[in-house]
Amino acid sequence: MTKVHEEVAAVAARLHDGPVFGLMGDANLKFVTLMRHRHGMAYHGARHEPGAVAMADGWARATGRVGLCSVTQGPGLTNTVTAMVESRKAGTPVVLLVGDTPVRSSGLNQDIDQRRMIESLDIRYVDIDSDRYVSEKLIDAFGWAGRELRPVVVGIRTDVQDLEARPSNRVEPAGSAVSVRSPTAEDVDALLDWSRPPNGRSCSRGAAPCAPVRGRSLSALAQRIGAVTATSVQAKSLFDDEFCVGIAGGFASPVAVDVLAEADLVLAFGCSLTPWTMRMGTLAPKATIVQCDADAAALGARYAIDRGIHADALATADALLSKLPAGSPLPRYRIEEVGSRLAGVRAEPVAPLPAIPTGRLDGRAVVRRLEQVLPREKTVVVDSGHFMGHPAMHLSVPNPARFVFSQDFQAMGLGLAGGIGAAVAAPDALTVVVIGDGGLMMSLGELDTAVRVRLPMLVVVMNDAAYGAEYHLLDRFGLPVEDSCFPDSDFAAIARSLGARGATVACDSDLDAVADWLAAPDRPLIVDCKIEPCAMAPWFREVFALMEAQNRR
Repeated sequence: MTKVHEEVAAVAARLHDGPVFGLMGDANLKFVTLMRHRHGMAYHGARHEPGAVAMADGWARATGRVGLCSVTQGPGLTNTVTAMVESRKAGTPVVLLVGDTPVRSSGLNQDIDQRRMIESLDIRYVDIDSDRYVSEKLIDAFGWAGRELRPVVVGIRTDVQDLEARPSNRVEPAGSAVSVRSPTAEDVDALLDWSRPPNGRSCSRGAAPCAPVRGRSLSALAQRIGAVTATSVQAKSLFDDEFCVGIAGGFASPVAVDVLAEADLVLAFGCSLTPWTMRMGTLAPKATIVQCDADAAALGARYAIDRGIHADALATADALLSKLPAGSPLPRYRIEEVGSRLAGVRAEPVAPLPAIPTGRLDGRAVVRRLEQVLPREKTVVVDSGHFMGHPAMHLSVPNPARFVFSQDFQAMGLGLAGGIGAAVAAPDALTVVVIGDGGLMMSLGELDTAVRVRLPMLVVVMNDAAYGAEYHLLDRFGLPVEDSCFPDSDFAAIARSLGARGATVACDSDLDAVADWLAAPDRPLIVDCKIEPCAMAPWFREVFALMEAQNRR
């Protein structure tokens, strides 16, 4: 007969064709060990529990499939909370297999109400508390994660793990097929009406499709109605035509801001439309805002809209395309003058950089120099911090799946582990993690993980010897900044002590070490870039200005 912990391992191996990331303890070591040694699953052990979840999250984002991770009971689970909330807010499908204390526990140190804690985070919790329905519960957990695009926690009680599991006949997630919701005829007619030029005229104003979903339909729609395209930061590089303005929102170029400000219609396909994406209301102030999303709860949830369409984004774009008359596309935005302005942005994305008197580096200059050195085929993972706009704006990726921007909870310290997951997902492409010194200090143990897994990944440390955002906030409020500052750490030396390669970048020529490593990348390279803390990122300055303008209204 099969014991419960054996059934957990077998079903997980059957449902999941990727690796498992984890940190073992007494309540999960049996089934995790069997996943690897009996069922041949790749196992990557983290040094801290949030790292295990962040690795599964990064893997899921890079592959578009359900990620799998496991930790032990009690403190093992509580340590994952920040990473789990990031996954929940981002809509990342992750299954976390966690041990749990016995059903009849009394006074055990690690006993907490795990279900209550997890459900307070708006995350599903599945309790395997007997020998019945073990397979069914696991099958449902994977199905829910994949369908609902959110994490699911499965708690497996230690006192049932050695019981004999009762047999099950179900082998696939119940209802795992995702049905495509089509727009109503009324919605399509409204979109058709809005997509026509104002007063029947062809003009330079136009619609701006903005979306994180894949598909050629959106590009074809933009061409047909004469619109420029833009993306949220999560969908970086979705569009690559000459009339793509790039990222909309706080990381937009000045030209993109000017162009989008003229729009009379914004069609948001699958975008959450946060205040950041809409630049605190200044992105397209004269436009009608239409949001299309398969999740009805997302419509207007984070930003006021004029109309919400509860439907699949690509189905809606296809339906609108089928209604548009054949013939030459409307010129509207797609005219030579706009194309020339956007071409200038691509050639020189920001204004020339002023010299910094202290001799430390400007973060923008470092990232732009890296873009010249690094290959096009790469995955870019960005941790949270004052620097995060620089890689978003200036590092290219071939498609949105190669850009992992874990900022939905704006938590520092998840980027390195997320990069490990993304690197495991795409081993043939270079993975570049951009992280601040604060975030790296929070997750330093995962450098050891990257070395153990022998991942040839590049870790770029934007080291301003400070918590940069807090530094500028304190300065803005007229308060002393010293408590946001720290001694300048030597991350290159730390990297070498853990078996990685390390390089210090204090001037532009020091980045030649990256090119040398790229010739034979045999292990992680940590590049300690000495950044000037006083240099405020342009997007951060704009946030201050926009918020102050709102407060004056």
